[in-house]
Amino acid sequence: MNWEALGAIGEVIGAVGVVVTLAFLTLQIRQNSREIVHSRTQRIFELMIETRAELASGPMAAIISKVNNAKPLTEEEAIRYQADRARAMNIWDLYVMGARQGAIRRDLDEVMSGRLLTTLGGDGPAAILNRNLWEATKHLYTEPFQKYVDDLIAQDRSR
Repeated sequence: MNWEALGAIGEVIGAVGVVVTLAFLTLQIRQNSREIVHSRTQRIFELMIETRAELASGPMAAIISKVNNAKPLTEEEAIRYQADRARAMNIWDLYVMGARQGAIRRDLDEVMSGRLLTTLGGDGPAAILNRNLWEATKHLYTEPFQKYVDDLIAQDRSR
């Protein structure tokens, strides 16, 4: 066998090596992307669980009870309630942003929109207060999230 034939064989082996390496890297990138989506989705749910745990164990439970029963809030309670609602909306804003970028599972939209509507939908005192808070503060959130929430409210109002 001459040097030219050996060189050609070497080039073929090198090309096969490059293709195998690219295939391996493609698989690694896909696996990493799935892991990122899983991790971000899990973090959103962890934030929601933490928020609910704080509601159940802290002073917010009494404040929410007052809101649900249309009882007046003290100035301190109103501030806490508004801060709690802002925190919740920030979590949903993160979800919408991540879902639109493909970094969070989009198949959760129905679950997430249902959860959001539990605070903004209907005609109860809490829903009315929450919609008023939304209208007063929605400029603080991303435009896609503003549209997401406004569309949910409009759908609920049209029922």
